[in-house]
Amino acid sequence: MKTLLETVSSTFTGREAQILVTGYFPILSHESEPLRASLLLAVHGISFTSQLAFHDIVLDKIVSLCLQFWNDSTAFLRQAVLEHGDSRVAFVSAPFTEQNAVFASAPWLWGVNADLSAQDEVIAGRRAACNARYPLIDVVDREACYRASAGHPNGTGAQQFANAILAAV
Repeated sequence: MKTLLETVSSTFTGREAQILVTGYFPILSHESEPLRASLLLAVHGISFTSQLAFHDIVLDKIVSLCLQFWNDSTAFLRQAVLEHGDSRVAFVSAPFTEQNAVFASAPWLWGVNADLSAQDEVIAGRRAACNARYPLIDVVDREACYRASAGHPNGTGAQQFANAILAAV
């Protein structure tokens, strides 16, 4: 991020230029429904069908890592902005909480359906783009492409990001 900030701030030199660095969000959290969270993990090749006894242990570890990434990335991005020292650069915290993770009580991120299909509204267009990009033999990448929205902001999450950014401008 430090290198990127150097490049961006030296490219956009006008005093009126505002450079905003946004924080990240918790993809899974302790608020995510465990059985549904497993669906998201299955999209990424993690299945518990043969290791049901380890489900809670593995899921707890994955959730902990998601939360650690969210917290650490926020701290490191904020620090990079502070160390950059340019008054035109600001950190914008993503307004997400654990309740906004995938399959939590108020999700601001797309998940997947029980059949592992994507939940977003651009499925048909993305499917066509994935089909054009990946040959039939490249099943794994093609299937991952079909579900690319999973773990990314849904309409509400995108609007919350926009609100935070507009408040900082």
